[in-house]
Amino acid sequence: MRHRWQRTLPAILPPPDEAARLVRPVVPAARILACTGLAGGLANSNVRIDIAGHAPLVLRFYQRDPSAGPREAAIASLIPVCPRVLHVGLDGRYGPYAVTGWVDGQRLDSLPLDRQAALAGSLGRTLAGIHAHRFSIAGFFGPDLAIATTLVGGGEGLIGYLRHCLVDGRGGARLGAELTASLLACADRRAGSLDRWDGPPVLSHGDFNGSNILVGSRGDLTVLDWEFAFAGSPFFDFGNILRPPWGDLPGVAAAIAGGYRDAGGRLPDDWQALSRLVDLLSWADFLNRPVADAALVADARMMIVRALRSFPA
Repeated sequence: MRHRWQRTLPAILPPPDEAARLVRPVVPAARILACTGLAGGLANSNVRIDIAGHAPLVLRFYQRDPSAGPREAAIASLIPVCPRVLHVGLDGRYGPYAVTGWVDGQRLDSLPLDRQAALAGSLGRTLAGIHAHRFSIAGFFGPDLAIATTLVGGGEGLIGYLRHCLVDGRGGARLGAELTASLLACADRRAGSLDRWDGPPVLSHGDFNGSNILVGSRGDLTVLDWEFAFAGSPFFDFGNILRPPWGDLPGVAAAIAGGYRDAGGRLPDDWQALSRLVDLLSWADFLNRPVADAALVADARMMIVRALRSFPA
């Protein structure tokens, strides 16, 4: 779905002399051979920098959230499946940016579906390693991964945020009155199921999908783009990765859950239903954003309808 959505901000592609200046804290006398914009991001810009006599680097420009760089650096020091963050800086021309190591690999969503499906168990184990980092309260991180803004979880959080996006915000007008009413009614009926989960808040990637996962030549996985990371329910990440096409591939959900549990992760029997329920928060958030193109709105409507049909009346 994401490939149809439009970027919200123009991509940044610095000329070689500017790239050399930005990577100077990492490679003081860098001679730049090429700067190549990387696909995938819808707001931030990522640029591969080829340097004479040095391994490639990536310049990552934080266009959506200027405060994201230090958080991503802190997470990269904690999680081995992240690219190395070598420098975080602020530039007068381009704003906040980071220099990271280059990771060879293919985006998961670019692989044939059968190859993607074969990696489901590995993906579950990777997610268990991420979720092994736990927190006492749910919330958004400050630069040092301390909770800077707390979040209300469980059923109360579900209903409250849906109403924030769809009643108080822009989302309801984009979703339509009838579908908005159906979604809020479903949330009222189902919210209690979230309160039966007694697991602690965990490190959640927040955008865990095939465009943010690289597959190496040996099947090793690297997880990119941690700007949305927060402490919350594990079902946020499961809801994201089980969107189409992954969620529709036979056996994939079971293989992800099997890998997750084999690596020490804990899931209730109704984890898929809880994941679909929590994922409604993401679609409501998309609908409430200041800019939402027609393709994104259509996909949000489709996914909300699918979710509502999956729940008993």
